[in-house]
Amino acid sequence: MKTTVYVIRHGETEWNLRGRFQGHFDSSLTERGISQASRLGQHLAGRSISAIYSSDLGRAMATAEIISRSIGLPVQSVDKLRERRLGCLEGLTKDEAATQFPMDLACYESGSPDECISGGESFRNLLDRTEAFLVSIAHTHRGESVAVVTHGGNLNATFRMVVGLPMDQARRFSLLNGSLAHLQFQDETWKLIRWGWTAW
Repeated sequence: MKTTVYVIRHGETEWNLRGRFQGHFDSSLTERGISQASRLGQHLAGRSISAIYSSDLGRAMATAEIISRSIGLPVQSVDKLRERRLGCLEGLTKDEAATQFPMDLACYESGSPDECISGGESFRNLLDRTEAFLVSIAHTHRGESVAVVTHGGNLNATFRMVVGLPMDQARRFSLLNGSLAHLQFQDETWKLIRWGWTAW
């Protein structure tokens, strides 16, 4: 039996607009972010969703709660869906990070899957926890459809997991706020149906 998983990046936030690293820090949705979430909810309303899971960080939960109004299901918060922890870079712009923590910024931009920012976590760890959760719900909801609201880093990990792209290969795919990835899981194999779909 096939499981359908819709993986969604949270709506646009104030810090997205200002170019600040968020990580486990938080920022409110902008008016555009609220609209993005509302339109995603309308899109998913007729798709027989069985459950809505969300990162427990505020921006993801706010997005999921808006979507849930259209679907009529409670949001289940999950810490495994949190964005990558960015340690000393969180709350800073790129220019501020370059001045205050140049080595950590260089580490982040290197794309190395195993290097850790001071006080942060590796991309490999992010991918492992994201993959473990998605596989778990694909088994739990076999034959059903579920929605998952998370972050750009988790979507980056998800794309690589599904298509087999190496963790250290440069990204050439979108990670838009308020975008949706349509995945299917069957016979222990992921299939990408649609990537980066937006309703705005």
